[in-house]
Amino acid sequence: MKTFALVLLCIGAAAGGTALTTCGGVLNETAGSISPPYDDNMDCIWTISAPAGYFIEVEFTAFDVEDGGSSCSYDYVAVYDGPDTSSELIGKFCGSSIPAPIHSHSDIITVRFVTDRSVTESGFTLVYTTTDEHPIHPSGCGGPESLTNATGTFTSMNYPNNYDNNARCQWEIEVEVGMRINLIFTAFDLEAERLCPEYNDYVEIFENDVGLGRHCGSIQLPPITSTFNRLTVVFYSDSSTTATGFSAQYAAIPSWVCDGDNDCGDMSDEQNCNGGPGGSNPLAACGGNLNETYGSISPPYNDNQDCIWTITAPVGHFVELEFTAFDLEDGGSSCSYDYVAVYDGADTSAPLIGKYCGNTVPAPIHSHSNVLTVRFVTDRSVTETGFRLIYTTTDEHPVHPSGCGGPELLTAPTGNFSSMNYPNNYDNNAQCQWEIEVEAGMRINLIFTAFDLEAERLCPQSNDYVEVFENDVSLGRHCGNIQLPPITSTGNTLKVVFYSDSSTTATGFIAQYVTIP
Repeated sequence: MKTFALVLLCIGAAAGGTALTTCGGVLNETAGSISPPYDDNMDCIWTISAPAGYFIEVEFTAFDVEDGGSSCSYDYVAVYDGPDTSSELIGKFCGSSIPAPIHSHSDIITVRFVTDRSVTESGFTLVYTTTDEHPIHPSGCGGPESLTNATGTFTSMNYPNNYDNNARCQWEIEVEVGMRINLIFTAFDLEAERLCPEYNDYVEIFENDVGLGRHCGSIQLPPITSTFNRLTVVFYSDSSTTATGFSAQYAAIPSWVCDGDNDCGDMSDEQNCNGGPGGSNPLAACGGNLNETYGSISPPYNDNQDCIWTITAPVGHFVELEFTAFDLEDGGSSCSYDYVAVYDGADTSAPLIGKYCGNTVPAPIHSHSNVLTVRFVTDRSVTETGFRLIYTTTDEHPVHPSGCGGPELLTAPTGNFSSMNYPNNYDNNAQCQWEIEVEAGMRINLIFTAFDLEAERLCPQSNDYVEVFENDVSLGRHCGNIQLPPITSTGNTLKVVFYSDSSTTATGFIAQYVTIP
């Protein structure tokens, strides 16, 4: 096999001269290397082609590119599994961690190197070869697969072809003590089902037996970063529908808060440290404006915090939010001590979706506009392990169980429901009913986070109203524009009835419930 080195020059402009940027090209040899110069304002694209029926292996032998955090906001190297940058993204890399080796799934790979207008590092070198061997990844099926290298990749079986039915696969990633794991799914396509139930296809990630999220469907997952040096990834498929599955890569990374490095790209990881940037202990580094299409929030938990995040989706889209871990000081139904509050809008004056504390994981949340606000408040004493949430943006309108046209049975430990069309006006002549039933021996805490119905003194049955029952005993009939107190059952069932007449309508209500002991 012939091996040779390629030197690809990018010529920058001298002061007052004509800007020339000659970098990138088409590479058809069976082996070679790329080691370009590193200048500002570069955009270099190489297409590496193997003979038909062959694949391409890429290995980075040196890597030092300006760090722009998990999104690589400044300079980066991106690798695509195909002939151009519209092909499937294998990975986007920056910083000083050497990426894992890459094996294409076709006979073409595209490499792109982009730099911004400031800060250069030493750059990168990669070598590539062509091979007729199909890519092999640890299957994790038939027994847990242990992954202990500093970097690595794994996929569902048969990827990029459809995975098998009835799969039970597990990967256990363990890196050096004192390091953490950054896990990225570069492709993800599983059977889709609302809330990803255990009896359908899903991928679930665990750290120390604590679930960090269960995922299904065809989505772009946010990067997942461990707290310590171990992660477990579980893949399950049922006996019916299959899809192409997933491809994942991981890398060991150092603990990044208060280490003096700009890991987040905006110095947010270094702004609240004892002794300033690089100080030894993180303080309450929290809050900010989040404009990415997906991401996560997992702040430190200290006394006397008041952290506010605003999550903004593109116009015409909505924000979906899921808590994957939750443990806050419990302040009762009013969450009088520490709490997380979520608002359906751009600030804390927007409608309150929910206020959460204790250790019950809140139900998933779907905004009714393109902005959500999350607030985390702690008092001066008692801390717990905190919370983690992931968010994504979607163009799908929020869907809540309607309860109209027949009773809607809600049996999950937590959930939410609303009047039809919420936050737009509900229909006339509605007869809707929700029957909540949780585990025997538990109770139900029901909270109306927004409530706006036609107002009439004493809420007669001939007008619009909501009525709550336990064992056919009324716990109250409500109407008007009011803030209802939380309603707590004595047993494990509640029934909520909504009625509207043929005249005036309003925006209606949104409610959530949680199971409590």
